[in-house]
Amino acid sequence: MVLLLAVLAGLIVGLAKAWIRKQPFLLPDLSLTGLGLFAFLPQFLVFYLPTTSSHIPNQWASGFLVFSQLLFLIFFWFNFRQPGFWMLGVGVILNLVVICLNGGWMPISPEMVQRLFPNAPVGAWEIGLRLGNSKDVVMNLWNMRLGFLGDCIYIPFPPPLHPAAFSLGDFFIAIGAAGFLSTQGDAQVIHIKTLSFSALQQK
Repeated sequence: MVLLLAVLAGLIVGLAKAWIRKQPFLLPDLSLTGLGLFAFLPQFLVFYLPTTSSHIPNQWASGFLVFSQLLFLIFFWFNFRQPGFWMLGVGVILNLVVICLNGGWMPISPEMVQRLFPNAPVGAWEIGLRLGNSKDVVMNLWNMRLGFLGDCIYIPFPPPLHPAAFSLGDFFIAIGAAGFLSTQGDAQVIHIKTLSFSALQQK
C-alpha cells in the first residue's frame, strides 16, 4: 500500500509537470526492463495472487522472496544513474539483509500485529509462524536480528484503507519510486537544454 501510494504520488507530480510545460510524459529507456518485470513475478505469485499464494509451501515462498530481491538488486544496479534508483537499491539491500538474517522472512512483532489486526480471532496468528500468506514472520523483538529494519513502522491509514506496517527499506523504495516518476516531467526540458547547449558549442 505504501509503495502504491508513493507510485501514484510520483506519477501525479510527473504528469502535472509535463502538463504545465505542455510536454509529453516520457519514461527513459531502462536497462534490463524484462528482468525488472520478471523479478516481481515471484512476489506476485507467492504473496498477492490468492489462487497461487495459498498453495506454495513456506520453504519455497521464502526462497522466492530472497530470489526476487536479488533480481531487483541487479536491475537497480544496472539503472542506478536514473533518478531515484540509488534509493530503490538501498531499500532493496536493507530489506534483503533483514530478510536473510531472519530465516528468509520479514520480521514483525506481535505488538505490531495486534495493532494491525485488533479484531483478529484467537489463533489467527502465532509467534514464530508466518503471518497468513504475507512475507512476514511474527517474532518477539528480542529474537529478531536487526529488528529495526523489519516491519516496525506503523501507518494508521484512515478508512476505508487498512493500517499498514512497513520497513525502513520500504521507505527508501517508496521515496525512490516517487522520485523517479516525479522527475520524468523534467526529462523533456533537460533534453531541450542539452540540445541548445550543444548547438551553441557548435557555433
